[in-house]
Amino acid sequence: MYTSLIDRTIYILWRDIVFTFPAGNITWLTDNIYISELSYAEYFID
Repeated sequence: MYTSLIDRTIYILWRDIVFTFPAGNITWLTDNIYISELSYAEYFID
């Protein structure tokens, strides 16, 4: 039972890293790339 719990925990953590890392990078990039004094995100909002 202990091994099963550890295996499931590692699987869930790995799955979270795989899906949240790209989303976090996209969010960070759109906020930190600037187009003439506006960030990429602000540019598309306006």
